[in-house]
Amino acid sequence: ELNRDFSKSVGGFIGHLFGDPDRRSVTDSYWNIAANPGLDGVGDGPITGIDGRSILDYKSQLMFIGWDFISVWNIDANINNGMAYLKNAPY
Repeated sequence: ELNRDFSKSVGGFIGHLFGDPDRRSVTDSYWNIAANPGLDGVGDGPITGIDGRSILDYKSQLMFIGWDFISVWNIDANINNGMAYLKNAPY
């Protein structure tokens, strides 16, 4: 989940996402530590709410605290290599 109070500049997930580091909020967000070893998650260092996880973690609903697995997300061994995916975009 990504939130920001305002935008100082336009950016993407890679690059400059937040205009002012004092006004950013990221919660319940994860990245694959096997595919991206040594990363801190955001910018110059770790931020609370962003955690590196193993590929096995991505296959367990228990890892995704606060995520809506009734309406938004799903995990199916036959879709997305068994990792969590958006129900409306399974492929």
